[in-house]
Amino acid sequence: MPDHPVSTTPDSHRGLAGPEVQPRGGRESQVVFVLGPVECERWTQERVAGIQRELPVILCPPLTTLAGLLEGASGYVGNDSGVSHLAAAVGAPTVAIFGPTRPEHFAPVGPKVGVVRARSLRRISAQQVVQVLQEVVGP
Repeated sequence: MPDHPVSTTPDSHRGLAGPEVQPRGGRESQVVFVLGPVECERWTQERVAGIQRELPVILCPPLTTLAGLLEGASGYVGNDSGVSHLAAAVGAPTVAIFGPTRPEHFAPVGPKVGVVRARSLRRISAQQVVQVLQEVVGP
């Protein structure tokens, strides 16, 4: 079972697959990139293939499969999306990335949810996301 599903923005996987994302306690994990119907429709084959060279990619999983994947994950990182809400709802430690929308109104609700926000998504570093992921995953 993959441990860290990642929802999508172009190049959002960069910097989220390194050793700093590994869970504490020495357990190995696997970062997995999940693409939904919009990305499958709009992204070029080359873009998807580029990600697949770096990480396992799950293409358009059925909702029940996605919920099971998230429920078994040791952490989840995603943009302001329905998948982020689903991750929080099934109890996965969740980091939701927000640009100009307001997380105080739209952030996922759950026992282990963290938010990273900037007016522009380009101003959010992988290091910021990893730090919040480590906080919500805990010791």
